[in-house]
Amino acid sequence: MLTRAWFTFIILGLGTFGCIELPEVVTVPPVDDADAGSDAGTGSDAGTTSDAGTGSDAGTNSDAGTSSAPDTTPPTLTSTHPHDGAIDVSDSSILELDFSEEMRSDSIRVSVDPPMAVTLTGWNAAGTQASFAPSNAWSRETNYTVTVEGRDLAGNLLIGSRAFSFTTRSPTAPTDTTAPSVTSMSPSHDSNGHPRDASLRLTFSEPMDRVSVEEAFTFTSPEEHVPGSIGFTWNAEGSDVTINPGDDFPYAANVAWTLRAGAKDLSGNTLSSAISGQFSVVQLVSKTLIKSGHGSIIGPAPFETSGNFRIGEINNQSFSRAFVAFSLAEVPMEATRIISADLSWMGGSAGNAFYSLGDLIVESVDYGQSLEPAARDFDAPARGEPIVIFRENYPGDGTFIHLSVTSLVSADLANRGSQANRSQFRLRFTVDTNHDQQTDSFNINAEAFPPKLELMYEQP
Repeated sequence: MLTRAWFTFIILGLGTFGCIELPEVVTVPPVDDADAGSDAGTGSDAGTTSDAGTGSDAGTNSDAGTSSAPDTTPPTLTSTHPHDGAIDVSDSSILELDFSEEMRSDSIRVSVDPPMAVTLTGWNAAGTQASFAPSNAWSRETNYTVTVEGRDLAGNLLIGSRAFSFTTRSPTAPTDTTAPSVTSMSPSHDSNGHPRDASLRLTFSEPMDRVSVEEAFTFTSPEEHVPGSIGFTWNAEGSDVTINPGDDFPYAANVAWTLRAGAKDLSGNTLSSAISGQFSVVQLVSKTLIKSGHGSIIGPAPFETSGNFRIGEINNQSFSRAFVAFSLAEVPMEATRIISADLSWMGGSAGNAFYSLGDLIVESVDYGQSLEPAARDFDAPARGEPIVIFRENYPGDGTFIHLSVTSLVSADLANRGSQANRSQFRLRFTVDTNHDQQTDSFNINAEAFPPKLELMYEQP
């Protein structure tokens, strides 16, 4: 498939979490399908919470002059802590609920069987995770079932699995007084060359109180990655968290982070001290490569080579294709990714090649260390998709032509070992000749303005 080329040219000579005021814990019946967002009042069942916050009715949109498709997708409960079926749960464990989307805080109802009153202790910044604390310690060696109901901002009812169970530890189990610790981190401390979108992964010695960890974590450098932009993804046990910075780090940034000692496990034991780490991000490097060879192959057979860079038809009905090579040896082996590769040259026409011979086609090829006067090199197989300069887009003689060849050079670097560390290109027209015995060619002025390959790449 042919790819349309876009190019530019230069004509020579032109110059904290929001705090929620909570009422006293009261008991309420489960949410009613007819109106899950209204106040349910009080009742005798001590196993339900009060309204989980004081959010406004986000199910309507008063913006005039805008329209969007209504949200009709019901929310789901994506994970819980303790997870369903958990055993040996601490008698002081909090409940953590993760939803598939932002929820109406005033619609959440949590009921517990056997009855236990629970109180909302906070939401994450995205409004997708709520935490609840029991009014008293959970009874030992007891199986509890928790049922959750609520609505999203559009008023859609929570569906799917809305209940989970866990069993508390036995009365003879020793009280957990051991401080948690971080057992591994990735990226490791003082490592370098990480991508701009790198996430941080922390593994703890035991399940953690997720809210306390998220509140205790911050990126201290770069300053623009404030806590509100950070995302946290936990495993089911709550012992492993992946921290996404939200926005890409700047090039060459030194990323520093801190987890304060307020992070605690499910028994309330805090870290013995704050934990910090740092790593560096890749830098962006630009480099200009000047052509290292070659010239043209003139046909038909018997073929001959020329040091000139000529493409098209020659007046004696012979025709020519140009070949240009660049050494990639100046690009360090540790370069991790090509951001851009721009091939440029300048030349002029003899006759009217673009009218007579069609579009100019640029192809990535591998003809070896030297250019031989043979059909093998003249018709070397193209690699990747060719790039086409359509005749109507030709800017005219005496102008620099710039083509993006990023994907082609990226492939060459990925295979630099088998390709002798080089990028090679062939330039030809759609047809080599129209048999009119007239000269219709394009000539690259390689002496005054040698072809260039301008690179931007990432490296540690």
